[in-house]
Amino acid sequence: MEKRVLLAIVLSFVVLYGYQAMFPPPEPARPAPVTQTPSAPQGVSAGAPAAGATSTGAPTTDAAPIEQASSASPVVADIAERDVTFENGSVRAVFSTRGGVIKSWRLKKYLNAASEPLELVPQDAPAGLPKPFTLSVPDAAMSKTLAQALYRPSATAVDATSAPQKLTFEYQDASGLTAKKEFSFHPDSPYVLHLSASVTRGAETLVPTVNWGPAIGTSLEVNTSGYNAPPQPIYYTNGDVERIAATDVPSIADQQGTYGFAGVDDHYFMSGVVNPTGPVRLQYQVVPMAPKNPAEDPPPPYITWAATFPGAPSGAAFFFGP
Repeated sequence: MEKRVLLAIVLSFVVLYGYQAMFPPPEPARPAPVTQTPSAPQGVSAGAPAAGATSTGAPTTDAAPIEQASSASPVVADIAERDVTFENGSVRAVFSTRGGVIKSWRLKKYLNAASEPLELVPQDAPAGLPKPFTLSVPDAAMSKTLAQALYRPSATAVDATSAPQKLTFEYQDASGLTAKKEFSFHPDSPYVLHLSASVTRGAETLVPTVNWGPAIGTSLEVNTSGYNAPPQPIYYTNGDVERIAATDVPSIADQQGTYGFAGVDDHYFMSGVVNPTGPVRLQYQVVPMAPKNPAEDPPPPYITWAATFPGAPSGAAFFFGP
């Protein structure tokens, strides 16, 4: 009896094992993998492709991240990029609401080879370089916003021929960034602009750097029988005037001191800051120029310069003329 029971149990196990081997149970369905969507950075729409990705989500081949201007909605701004003209007895100039900068500064009393008012703002400089009076701060993305924003002007034209005048550019966006530039002109000093500038982010006050970009250019066709010196840094300090050749710019590229004036000249014309209050940080950079004809030697390089004051500039004097 006991042998029959034991044999029945063994046979039962054999039958069960054989059945499972011949008819395995269906594999349970695996749950679909869950893809987490990373939260969008502040100021970037969650539906927009991230920087460094194409519209299909595939990464680009750019190794370095691209600095982008703020996507915050403007609160105080111009509705479109446009020109603001300025004129006095010696200068005919054009400002742009894009960045609140100077795009043209022509001298009525000095003519080029075509007998036209001489242009001091280089028009053939490489793209992407700042125009005179571009503001920047240590934050790269914020600096791009300051350079690209459409500032609201206080006027569409300014005539300072017979009376002092002011021209203001203002910008504010929803991120709390606020910028203001105020230019003052006096007919007795036709080549001098006084600048007051402020940049704030919320309750934080920032000290902006005033970027001039490519200064006086040697491509200007001056009617003169003398020699045309290439543009070079110039500054007056400790009772001496110092001119620095382009090849020596790296040695003075970033310096700080007290100056009677400082900027860039080409022997006949100069752009510079005059009698600044307190020590000023000066930054210079050489911008090589490609020859218009490959068989010719390249023209002398442009020199960019920038000035950072101890605080936000208030009535800072800049000279742009002969």
